[in-house]
Amino acid sequence: MKRFNWWLIGLVAVCLSMIPLAGCMGVSQSKYEALQAEYEAVNQELTEIKEVYPPRDFESYSELSEWVSKHIKPQRSTADKW
Repeated sequence: MKRFNWWLIGLVAVCLSMIPLAGCMGVSQSKYEALQAEYEAVNQELTEIKEVYPPRDFESYSELSEWVSKHIKPQRSTADKW
């Protein structure tokens, strides 16, 4: 009986260790590569943004507001674009 208990505990441990791997098997290689390429593109874009607008802390909301008004162009749309 003790041998069966150890065998059962080992089987449960093996099954539980396979659960995290089950999620990895659902992603195809092409989908993984596409996600990796998208991640790299977004990461490159973030790096470029940080070069132009380095991250910083603002002392107050008004300071942040002033910075935004100086650096962000207002988007204007016309009825023709709609």
